[in-house]
Amino acid sequence: MKLAITQIVLGALIVGNWLTFSLGIAWWRIPSWPGGDWPEGVWRVLTVPWFTGYLVLGLAVLGCGIAQFLKARGDKG
Repeated sequence: MKLAITQIVLGALIVGNWLTFSLGIAWWRIPSWPGGDWPEGVWRVLTVPWFTGYLVLGLAVLGCGIAQFLKARGDKG
């Protein structure tokens, strides 16, 4: 039961972090290209797969935590 609750909390933190990052920080340009800002196309190619994978990871952890919680709750009752 404790593991399930921990997974739910961690999944919610990952999804919350994704929301915060994607709505705020990610739309700023990071000046790490040698000539200044990254070209717009490169920025999208690098961030879209990372954003998608991060969201899928968070939802998977959250979903597994909810499933474990419901199974543990059903076994006791």
